[in-house]
Amino acid sequence: MKVYVMIKTEIFKVYDANQVILPTQTGLLGVLDNHGSFMVALQNGTMLVQEKDNDWVGVAILEGGALLVKDYPFEKNVIELVGQPPIGSTCLLILVDNAKSTKDLDPIQTKEAYELAKIQLAKADSKKNFLLAERAVKRTRTFYQATKTLPQ
Repeated sequence: MKVYVMIKTEIFKVYDANQVILPTQTGLLGVLDNHGSFMVALQNGTMLVQEKDNDWVGVAILEGGALLVKDYPFEKNVIELVGQPPIGSTCLLILVDNAKSTKDLDPIQTKEAYELAKIQLAKADSKKNFLLAERAVKRTRTFYQATKTLPQ
């Protein structure tokens, strides 16, 4: 199955995968090749991808959605981004606010960013600053936790 991870209107990464584990609002969702079509909301967390060579890859994702389709006639603008999938293929489209490969995350830097975000949340002096700081805590916590998901 082809897995397209997209941030807004750009492709972040394309994987040729055996299976994918997605962080959803109701828990983890495992997806194998030839899985039935679905659409699901994603939450902050680490998406795990088992590539065709059986290596696991982690991707920290920030909120979005996933759409699994098989033999679906994509809209013209989607085809321009991802290309026309082969007939009979399964495609998993992941659209998220942000994504980072766990290989690209430094555990020390992500922990420091998370600790700083928690301090800024405690110091928030207005509703707006509180909401911004709360979002920063969630984002930095996701990236920090992703560094502990797979061995480096």
